[in-house]
Amino acid sequence: MDKKNTALMRLYSLLDRIIEPWPTACEKGCASCCTTHVTATTLEGRAVLDYLEKENRTLPANLDEGELFSPAVTTNGLARLCMEREEPPEEFKPDHFNPCPFLEDGVCSIYPARPLGCRVMLSASRCKPGGFAEMDDYWLTVNQVFLQALEALDCPGRFGNFSLILQYLAFGQSVENLLNNEPVPGLMIPPEHQQQISAILPELNRILAAAMG
Repeated sequence: MDKKNTALMRLYSLLDRIIEPWPTACEKGCASCCTTHVTATTLEGRAVLDYLEKENRTLPANLDEGELFSPAVTTNGLARLCMEREEPPEEFKPDHFNPCPFLEDGVCSIYPARPLGCRVMLSASRCKPGGFAEMDDYWLTVNQVFLQALEALDCPGRFGNFSLILQYLAFGQSVENLLNNEPVPGLMIPPEHQQQISAILPELNRILAAAMG
């Protein structure tokens, strides 16, 4: 396992430790938020493909079904635009999201390898159909910080819809709807969360430094 893959696993582990005491309504079989809306990086896509290979499984046949959400800017790209006081570009969002192709009887079939975009979904109440989660403001900041760190870790990789990332890696399909990852221009942490999140940052920085050193 190379340095970046090791760092990705450490990033997941750190998030799991933070989530453990957090009150949540999420449980096995609750899959309303498990849709084709999820985004990922190429680093995560390779981890999923490695997991499938180890499990002697293949990608689902319906990976490219339906209209797929494609972000117009990466997480760090959005942070950069905010710091430059510029408006982010408009994004196309389909009216309907299909269930995630990795769902089997309402359960995630790649749960140990699921991307960060899935892991950070933590709702205080059961999600309604359509994937709307009730998320604490501080948890949204934690999400932002972890997603920014992940993107920086995968530079110069790519970011986009999870299904498109997998198709690009597995089949060499077009990168037209994928974005180049960007370094962290600055962490998007509201003043009211600075003190609380400061306990996380040293370990997060160590993870990134070990991968990039």
